[in-house]
Amino acid sequence: MTRQNEPARRAGQAVVGAVSVAPALLDQATTDTSAAAWTALGGYAVVAVAALAVRRRWPLTVFCVIFAVLAGVEIASAAGQARLSSLSVLPPAFALYAVGAHSPRRRSTAALAIGGAVVAAGMLINHATAPQEWRGGSDVLALVAVLPVAWALGVAARGHRALLAAAEQRAEDADRRTRLEAEQAAAAERVRIARDMHDVVAHSLTLLVVHAETVRARSDDLPPWARERVDALAAAGRQATGEMRDLLGVLRDGTV
Repeated sequence: MTRQNEPARRAGQAVVGAVSVAPALLDQATTDTSAAAWTALGGYAVVAVAALAVRRRWPLTVFCVIFAVLAGVEIASAAGQARLSSLSVLPPAFALYAVGAHSPRRRSTAALAIGGAVVAAGMLINHATAPQEWRGGSDVLALVAVLPVAWALGVAARGHRALLAAAEQRAEDADRRTRLEAEQAAAAERVRIARDMHDVVAHSLTLLVVHAETVRARSDDLPPWARERVDALAAAGRQATGEMRDLLGVLRDGTV
């Protein structure tokens, strides 16, 4: 990523972090307005926003940190008779999406299983020990269901990127094969042209040299100036034949 795109990337990270904690902060006003609850949720929100900023680089670590902090503040809040918004589960969902999208399948599946086990254990403990009005019901289950959904969306995004990368690679391979075939066809055409030129031009030059040598063999019947012209013609024919061979060799090699 270029430096020009760095501000946009950071802004996007900040937006994701804010979106993940904003619902819980808004809902907290109707859940519990005690100082203990706001302090716990505020600290958790700060940690979640900071951690989500590096979710693509360290997705598993970010998920573990956010999940552990959420469990800690939930336990501390319960001990202090404070209640946090059930929407506080959203930051782990964002982190779990990053796990599914940027981590190997085995590790991301393990993270989902561990997270699900911890959530299930927490819900059982809460149901057994919390007051009736704090136990929650279908609304809590619906929010917890966001976690596997987020993970599945992340896995789907990872698969989509893999398909796009494979398609781009196939396109590059096809383009490379096309260029190679074009180069091979051009080389074959050069060889054909060189062969045809050699057959025609070399034959004509050879005949020219042969005729010149024949005339030169009868130079006794020619005046001096004619003998000189015949000698020059034969030499020029031999030189042209050699140069033509060199030129055709270059044409075959494709260096022109």
